[in-house]
Amino acid sequence: MTIKVYNKLEDLLIQDIYEFSILMEDKDNPRPLVFAFIHESLQNKLGKLIIGYIDNKKIGFGYLAKGGPSNPKFQRLKYLAIKKEYRNNGYGTQLLQTIINQEIDLNSGCELACKPTLSKFYETLNFTYKQNTDDNNESVLILCNNIENRKRINEFYDLTFNEQIIEYLLKWEVKYNIKLLPR
Repeated sequence: MTIKVYNKLEDLLIQDIYEFSILMEDKDNPRPLVFAFIHESLQNKLGKLIIGYIDNKKIGFGYLAKGGPSNPKFQRLKYLAIKKEYRNNGYGTQLLQTIINQEIDLNSGCELACKPTLSKFYETLNFTYKQNTDDNNESVLILCNNIENRKRINEFYDLTFNEQIIEYLLKWEVKYNIKLLPR
């Protein structure tokens, strides 16, 4: 498994971000919000888009968001997805292990929120359960060697739908020739 890491927005990434947003789409992660989050955070250099390759074929994506001012090296694995045709072959494990080995400072740590049914997958890669989200729809897990950082509440950049985001999405649909909003 090889990965390419992008720390800033580049035009060549738009189709990859769009494809990733389609893979991540569900009731909790609508495509427009996933696309907007990755687009805006890359534009503002607040995270990393990671693309995984096997034999020069793009097979999956990951997105790490930077932590807030209290612990800027702490990261959040915001999104991770493998293309459907490559699933159930161990590529998700390989991609995540490569991200851990190459992109995560284990002393500062990394956190993620996932559906409870996915917790066991992340636990096989040494993430440990921290808590449930307030609505109990997701489990929060952490990967960190530093006990103090495991206990800390960390801030992260996030986006919510508002009029300004909808205006951006409409503009990006035209600019990039992609469909983000339902009509």
